[in-house]
Amino acid sequence: MTERGRRAVSSKGVLSLPAFFALPAGPAAGRLLGGETYLLTDQVHAMPESAQPPAPEFDRRAFRAALGAFVTGVTIITTCDESGAPAGLTANSFNSVSLDPPMVLWSLALDSTSLDAFRQAKWWAVHVLAAGQEELSNQFARKDTQKFAGVTYTTGPGGIPLLEGFAARFVCRAAFEYEGGDHAIFLGAVEVFEQAPRAPLIYHQGRYGGVFPAAPPAADEAESVAALEQRGLVETVDGILRLTQEGRLVATGLVALAGNSGLTQHETSALRHLVARLAA
Repeated sequence: MTERGRRAVSSKGVLSLPAFFALPAGPAAGRLLGGETYLLTDQVHAMPESAQPPAPEFDRRAFRAALGAFVTGVTIITTCDESGAPAGLTANSFNSVSLDPPMVLWSLALDSTSLDAFRQAKWWAVHVLAAGQEELSNQFARKDTQKFAGVTYTTGPGGIPLLEGFAARFVCRAAFEYEGGDHAIFLGAVEVFEQAPRAPLIYHQGRYGGVFPAAPPAADEAESVAALEQRGLVETVDGILRLTQEGRLVATGLVALAGNSGLTQHETSALRHLVARLAA
């Protein structure tokens, strides 16, 4: 069998799966849309136990910390449960899979209280959060059942909740699910997507952050510094450029503001680089 267009054995016999599923090599179990299970028929020749090196003791905490070095975005994924009630959660395991056809994936812990809702769902939506949506992220990260309290949303295919204020949104038809370790991996076919001109919310080592534009060209930076002087954020004293008290307050909260300060991108970038130079 090849890497694409593989066959899977299920309770209904041998299934020929579309090429874009790209099932993993080796024996594995998973679930097709509709709850049917499969077992890959590949054979894997394992190294004899006597030839295998002893496995070192695995440090799960260190492993988690190492994974946290990878900077991610933050998403809220929504669907409806069997009763039609809205369900959702915060996740940073979102990733792209394919452009043609357009497909994305994300993963969910097998002990999650939301697992059943997503396993039976025919539709779900991925909302890439924008800077300033930290509280919304925290609300959907909690384990309680009041995640949608005070949240404004419309409904999409199958009645799934569609939130507002996102940086991007992907409405997906549930296509495939399989288990990887202690997580279920959900693959979705993107039917509709939207993008908004908002800076994204990012996550690194357990903390939220923001994305800033690259440093502007020198001419633009000089113009931006002049604009910052007009705003009262910087001043020149005895020929030395320095931050005003208000400028220090803005600079201190620059990461948290993440594009919501009212400054232009060039002004934000100029202020960030000015702070870096003054701190050097």
